[in-house]
Amino acid sequence: MAGLAIGVSSMKSGERALLHIGWELGYGNFFSKTDRRKMDGNNLFKEDKLEEAMQQYEMAIAYMGDDFMFQLYGKYQDMALAVKNPCHLNMAACSIKLKRR
Repeated sequence: MAGLAIGVSSMKSGERALLHIGWELGYGNFFSKTDRRKMDGNNLFKEDKLEEAMQQYEMAIAYMGDDFMFQLYGKYQDMALAVKNPCHLNMAACSIKLKRR
């Protein structure tokens, strides 16, 4: 965790501290990574590589498991759902197309 590393590196030997780590430092580029998986899935879907697209969507959803989602609140939960919900819908679209073949 980048925020923890920054806090600890600035401490002196024997010093005690209570660290308040901001969201950006605590999770870093987490949402950009999950969104990247979603976008990769979208590109594969356009190329009609449906099974590979489903794998990308599944990975994006797996990043945001129940334990992770439980920790979120407010705008951060909205940000997570903005990626997670479309992945579920895109997986449904892949399943429908695969069953029609």
